[in-house]
Amino acid sequence: RRFSVTAIGDAKAYGVEGTVVRDIFRQQFEQDRAAVVEALDKVLEKDNCEMLSKFSAYQLQSLYEKVEMRYFSDGDVLLKEGESDPHEVMLLYRGQVLVRKKG
Repeated sequence: RRFSVTAIGDAKAYGVEGTVVRDIFRQQFEQDRAAVVEALDKVLEKDNCEMLSKFSAYQLQSLYEKVEMRYFSDGDVLLKEGESDPHEVMLLYRGQVLVRKKG
């Protein structure tokens, strides 16, 4: 171990083997990944995203490997106007968004 953990006062902890935790995380990752692939497939099937229609097979494969599903609640800001270095592109899969421009 790289560190020690010491209780301060009374404490209660549940223990589980690391391999069990790893398997649970792997299963969750695989489920999430399947959901992302399904969502991206549906976006591509609709053929209404001009940007994606120009991607090569290699570019699409790279996209599948890197894209991740994000979930937003009512009122959450997906992209903020005025950010000088946008680091993300969003493809809306489900729901509605409001686009506003100041001034």
